[in-house]
Amino acid sequence: ALSADPNNAGAHAGIAQIHERLGSDTQARTEAQASLKISPNVAAWLVLARLDLKADRLPASATDVANALRIEPANADALGMKTALAQRGQSLP
Repeated sequence: ALSADPNNAGAHAGIAQIHERLGSDTQARTEAQASLKISPNVAAWLVLARLDLKADRLPASATDVANALRIEPANADALGMKTALAQRGQSLP
């Protein structure tokens, strides 16, 4: 998809999710950020949120989740991340 359209935010977000699942955190972050530069989207924000949570960067993860919820307030995954952060004592900005 990226070779056909390198400015496809969804494709970058999908690749970010694949890298995240494979444990390639640096590549996942790079693809998620590339996706967000093209167009803000929930999938990319949630990849960043999970990576930040994994790295124990709770404030950054909370900001990522807040950005995802601004786009899609009822997103179940984002709401789940919000709960996970709250359990660690981190509220959203």
